[in-house]
Amino acid sequence: MRELMARHGLSALKRFGQHFLVRDDVLGRIVQALDLHPGEQVWEIGPGIGALTAHLLDEGVEVVGFEIDRGFVSILREEFGGAPLTIVEGDVRDTWRTVYATRVPHRVVGNLPYNVATSIILDFLEGGLIVPQVFMVQKEVAERMAASVGSSAYGALSVIVATFYRCELLFHVPPTAFHPRPKVWSSVLRLHPVASPVPREHIPPFLSFVWDLFRYRRKMLKNVLLRSPLAARGVEGVVSLLERVGIDPTLRAEQLPLDRIHALWKEWKEEGTR
Repeated sequence: MRELMARHGLSALKRFGQHFLVRDDVLGRIVQALDLHPGEQVWEIGPGIGALTAHLLDEGVEVVGFEIDRGFVSILREEFGGAPLTIVEGDVRDTWRTVYATRVPHRVVGNLPYNVATSIILDFLEGGLIVPQVFMVQKEVAERMAASVGSSAYGALSVIVATFYRCELLFHVPPTAFHPRPKVWSSVLRLHPVASPVPREHIPPFLSFVWDLFRYRRKMLKNVLLRSPLAARGVEGVVSLLERVGIDPTLRAEQLPLDRIHALWKEWKEEGTR
């Protein structure tokens, strides 16, 4: 990898959060977690110089790689010329919707930059791209995504992910598996779509509702909702809403299991239209 990058006069760029996975055993476990079938289309986020890309192509799939670094785009096109690989240049958050309009992937995979991993995952969700995904992210982010009620990591991200996916934290990866080495551990997680009570057209307002609910995670729910558009109904109206869905108004958002948050969202949405 070092030789290839040196030949092209390239290096990892800090502003893109680039840390390249260089251990074949970890790459193999990621591919295995995808459960690929020949002929499928796989989107790879941030292929870099193609370490994971090569493994994917060996599985007989078609790969669409979203790469922000122009230097790595040239490497990918040179190294994989003739392979069933399409490179989309630019920030994936700016480009994926155009591709999605004509090509729906069977799987999405990527070693996501630490500084934008959550943003990318939520952007896919908000845009309706809900397919099986396997991502490597910072360990702390993976733990928040997979957290259940009662754990210290449980929060808005946990609720949002669990509403649309079964999230499996598969394994952790040490800094020594990367070049250059990051200062923190990484984790690989798998997201498998599940039946959700939130229709796709309501995903954006649901995300806003959950973020607002956990913005004041230490405050009682009745006080949180009094900061919402329902404040005009007064304390009694807010308390009545919570009691109708069987929620103690003195509880905090971090104490609510997923089904109670879904019930509250449904009642809140209906109350807002009355």
